[in-house]
Amino acid sequence: MRKAPEIVELVKEVVLMGGGYHTGNRTAVAEFNILIDPEAAHIVFNETWPITMIGLDLTHQARPDDQIMETIAALNTPVSDFVVESLNYYTAGYRRRNGYTNHAPVHDLCAVAYVIDPSIMETIKAPIDIELQGALTTGMTVTDFRHPAKADCHTQVATKLDNPKLWDMFIASLKQLAK
Repeated sequence: MRKAPEIVELVKEVVLMGGGYHTGNRTAVAEFNILIDPEAAHIVFNETWPITMIGLDLTHQARPDDQIMETIAALNTPVSDFVVESLNYYTAGYRRRNGYTNHAPVHDLCAVAYVIDPSIMETIKAPIDIELQGALTTGMTVTDFRHPAKADCHTQVATKLDNPKLWDMFIASLKQLAK
């Protein structure tokens, strides 16, 4: 943006998996992707392009259940085998670190799904900014839900996921890859 500012007007929308409007995963309030470079995130969020934040509050809704895992395994392709192995490995880590008893959420899949079909999520327009100086809050995505967003608000946050639709889309993609 700074080296080629002319790109800003060419961007239709920035969809990012990062942040969270209630809690974080690296600190109490900061999510890893934002915390790792809050200054860069601050620049991105304060540009004029439309931004959709797919944060932890949404991605934690994206959990497969045993039936979904069985459906993916039943595809019995190299890709589906890899997916099952990867999700099981990821879930084992979540269970060790976070005490989860069910399957771990899949974060990045949510941002890709939104780009393909935005109707998979409910979003709310709200001002979002990045905290840069708080001793306990650096990297926090501060989302202001106190009032209806002004008409010129360029940021929105995903709040509710159609989880069955997400997994139907994902499984359909795996089937397509098998052809």
